[in-house]
Amino acid sequence: MHMEKRNVGMGLALASALGLALTLAVLATPARAGPPTPIDWTQYAVGFTQPIDIAFTGVATDTRMFVVQRDGQIKIALSNGSVLTDSFLDIGDIVDSESTGERGLYGMAFDPDYANNGSFYVDYIDLDDNIQLSRFQVSADPNVALTTEVKLLTIPISVTSQHNGGNLDFGPDGYLYMAPGDGGIRVYGQWTDRLLGKMLRLDVSGQPTYTVPATNPFTQTAGVLPEIWAIGLRNPWRFSFDQLTGDLYIGDVGEGSWEEVDRQPAASPGGENFGWGCYEGTHVMHLDLNCPDLADTTLPFYEYDRSVGHSVIGGYVYRGAAYSYLQGYYFFADFISRRFFAYNTTTHNVLNLGQFFGLGWMPVTFGQDAAGEMYVADWVSGTVYKLVGMGPLEHLFSMPLISR
Repeated sequence: MHMEKRNVGMGLALASALGLALTLAVLATPARAGPPTPIDWTQYAVGFTQPIDIAFTGVATDTRMFVVQRDGQIKIALSNGSVLTDSFLDIGDIVDSESTGERGLYGMAFDPDYANNGSFYVDYIDLDDNIQLSRFQVSADPNVALTTEVKLLTIPISVTSQHNGGNLDFGPDGYLYMAPGDGGIRVYGQWTDRLLGKMLRLDVSGQPTYTVPATNPFTQTAGVLPEIWAIGLRNPWRFSFDQLTGDLYIGDVGEGSWEEVDRQPAASPGGENFGWGCYEGTHVMHLDLNCPDLADTTLPFYEYDRSVGHSVIGGYVYRGAAYSYLQGYYFFADFISRRFFAYNTTTHNVLNLGQFFGLGWMPVTFGQDAAGEMYVADWVSGTVYKLVGMGPLEHLFSMPLISR
């Protein structure tokens, strides 16, 4: 395994191997590197197996947390941190989570009208090497879903079984956004006749499967699949929408030397080219792909090199009421180095929050509830933590910005 080639999936495999050698005492004992910072993470729920996504129904009165596990199960944690014994959904028999590579159940999103229609969507790798987007329904028991599956979109993956993305989220426009990675084939980021390496935008609510929104940017462009909302992504490991502004933030895992975080304003009509695989962040990678000029791509607002981390984990903009001084900060992290960052969406500073916890604690995904409070899952110990504010962030070290 070459460090300069490391990505989220490789990191997950490494973390799994390391986890076998770690004791529970090590995993549970904080060992933060560096000076104290004005945030902390407090234990919220435990006992998950390779948690990979955190979702909430979006209903203001529903405080349940849904934790997606790579093995095909979705577990429910109640507001007191207790985890229900029975799974909300178990589709482990149709999910490939045993093969090598980046596979499993990767993402979940609740329909904006979930309170009335009971629909939710999942993204997984099936037994035939496809990225599968499917719809499921809750049963009469709100803590148990039906296993009847409606398949909406099937995307064949490459032979490398890498960079499968997997995030799902509904935008403020009510459409479902999906970000399959490039499948390990860098040219797919720029090839517009493939869905891999793109951000997709689909109308799924009330549809038998899905339709393409008429306002998608390429519906009238020959040679471009109409589902595409933006191009030029490698392995988008978690994207999210700001609950207040609707801006879209994307953490995109790098290949050679750079990790990047991208932003798409809520007013964007779509069609951005984020550069991969011509560019990695703002750096030239492969100009033999009929590449646009760098100035014609959408640059990341922040990138960092291998001295800082190896696998970016995109997060959320804090919009909770518990800590007013954290309002408007976009939190993200690095899976391998365990560093956390905060981007001030007003001043555009990126702050270095440092490392949290020691060997074995690897942040794999963030979550945000309807009230705007934030959570993070540790891949190795299977613990979910909740963000705790300790004071203003302004005095922290500001990392250099790439663009605004």
